[in-house]
Amino acid sequence: MSSKNSIEHVFPQTPETEYHLFDGDLDSFGNLALLNTSQNSSYGDKLFLEKKILFDKCGAIDSLKLWKIFQKASWESKDIKEHQKEMIHQLKTHYQAKFSADE
Repeated sequence: MSSKNSIEHVFPQTPETEYHLFDGDLDSFGNLALLNTSQNSSYGDKLFLEKKILFDKCGAIDSLKLWKIFQKASWESKDIKEHQKEMIHQLKTHYQAKFSADE
């Protein structure tokens, strides 16, 4: 286990491209992942495909959420929204099962 105290914006806050997201998508749960500070710094404002290459080269999975994200071929608003819905569903399913088991 390691401390994950830095928030990574998978689609960068200041992208090296003309394409930008609406702020609602940029700062949404679907576009965010927790990392340690050095990992987050290594990704910087790189684009999705560059981050994906860095993640794959790492050889370790430090974030299951990022692993799930980097299974995608692209990362645009529709992908972010889809990922967010999936993650919320996973969380609800997990905690509903846990609370049901505790009863």
